[in-house]
Amino acid sequence: MEKTDTKQNILTLAQEFIQVRGYNAFSYQDISDRLKIQKASIHHHYHSKEDLGAEVMEAARVRFMDWNASLDASLTPSQRLDLFLESLNAWAKQKDRICLTGIFSAEWNTLPPKVKKKVDEFQMIRRQWLVKTLEAGRKSGEFKGGKPVEEQAIFIQSAIQGALQIARLQEKPSHYLAVVEQVKEMVKK
Repeated sequence: MEKTDTKQNILTLAQEFIQVRGYNAFSYQDISDRLKIQKASIHHHYHSKEDLGAEVMEAARVRFMDWNASLDASLTPSQRLDLFLESLNAWAKQKDRICLTGIFSAEWNTLPPKVKKKVDEFQMIRRQWLVKTLEAGRKSGEFKGGKPVEEQAIFIQSAIQGALQIARLQEKPSHYLAVVEQVKEMVKK
């Protein structure tokens, strides 16, 4: 296994453990056992669990930014919002995993500072994206006024995060989709 493969495998497995068990419920020993590598190999790439957790969130931020950059420039704000909401539906369909922000939010009070910082940065980037999308939608006439876009963005983040949690808890992805439909209606009123 090459160094970059090992580093990526550690990162991928750490994300899986976080999403399935929670940040506080896995250890370097769990990664070592699963990948059949020495814990020293993990420490070589990630000096601490805090560094690893922060890198998991940084990788999520980069994926989001790449996803945003990949969107066709001709998409309308409504289409962009639909794609964003659809992309999160993948987590509603998961029975054994939860989205990263959901699990990190649940464990917030016990997270180390670097991880908290990265989670907060990720949430802010997604909120800024929502604000820009909502502003563009209002400018184009697709979305209506009502509340300030910043408040709507916070509402959307909160609603979808809660919907993802409930969909997982009750094993009914349709709960997430019901909230998505209400979010779409809200921005158009």
